[in-house]
Amino acid sequence: MQEQQASVWLLKRRRKLKTKTVTYWYLKWQTREITESGRVRFQTECLGQCTKEHAKRMRDRKSAKLGGRIPVGRTGRVTLGELEALYLERRARSPESDLVAGRRHKRYRKLSPATIRQARATLDKMVRHFGEDRRIGTISETDADRWLDELEAAGLAEQTIRQHLRVAKCVFGWAVTFDLVELNPFRDFTGSTLPAKPGHFVPMAEFEQLSAAAPHVGWRALLGLTRLAGLRKTEALELLWSGVQRDAEGIDHKIGVDLEAGRLRLVASKTGRYRLVPIVKRLETILLEAYDAAPAGQQTVVAGDVGGSNIYHRLYQIFEASGVPRFRDPFNALRASRENAWKEAGVAEPTYLAWMGHGQVVSRAHYVEPTPAEFAGAIEAE
Repeated sequence: MQEQQASVWLLKRRRKLKTKTVTYWYLKWQTREITESGRVRFQTECLGQCTKEHAKRMRDRKSAKLGGRIPVGRTGRVTLGELEALYLERRARSPESDLVAGRRHKRYRKLSPATIRQARATLDKMVRHFGEDRRIGTISETDADRWLDELEAAGLAEQTIRQHLRVAKCVFGWAVTFDLVELNPFRDFTGSTLPAKPGHFVPMAEFEQLSAAAPHVGWRALLGLTRLAGLRKTEALELLWSGVQRDAEGIDHKIGVDLEAGRLRLVASKTGRYRLVPIVKRLETILLEAYDAAPAGQQTVVAGDVGGSNIYHRLYQIFEASGVPRFRDPFNALRASRENAWKEAGVAEPTYLAWMGHGQVVSRAHYVEPTPAEFAGAIEAE
């Protein structure tokens, strides 16, 4: 795959007709190819009749493609191996042009390391099935269906297959955006996540048992931020006492713990969105304790030694010490319990969805469910 330069010139040509003169716009850029006579080869593209503003936007888009080493002019001829290398390299970085608020498509944005790993796993499976020399323009919907059948025959869980499908659909959608392929063979597949099984509702009594068994205040802060504020595990581990962070739209926000206003301010690493979360009284007590115990120079609310690859092993040790029976996906259960507690308390759905940082579809499919108190209230009402 040739690397091309990002300099693109905008050219205007006028053509006289019998009744009027029309204007055509062209793009011209220099390639790395050298002719037999030693001259540099140029490539042009006709934009047709359009406004100057539209032509400038097309020039900027072409320049972004060339600057990202997108093989322009090879629609459908890029191999699957080339697509894998290009996609993983391009989505792992974020040029300054991607940070212009509201002016870049989501397919330009940098992906998190976890999402990159998932994309690599999906593309590796596609390469093993189709071959790295298979041109992506020759992969049809029938081929995509057969690949999914192979994943099922390999014994993968339905949820895992759907995850690979979503990634493949995203990758080929990205390829369509940059004219690497004309049609997305996965466009008519949904890949929707299966509804989660009912999780465990963590009442405050169990939370207090876990908190009391925690080895130090760092663990109490982590448990409190998930159960009492509904933060994701990564959000709780990355939460700063104070700072400035840029969201996915390129807007800088003041983030951190605002005890005076009773709010947490954060930019979610998963979604890139800025949100505010209320600090309840019990969480305020834990945060004050964590602040007093924090050594000089510690920027995160949760102590750095809490995270790591053995975080679940240490959490299960807390379960054993507390006497609370171990339940499935504990951090997600703690977060979901906060949302259900807000629902049980009568908080309006749009409000607690804004605090949680996800939408109604995700909430109803994976988080919200009747709580024990709601069951008991229904029984008593009859």
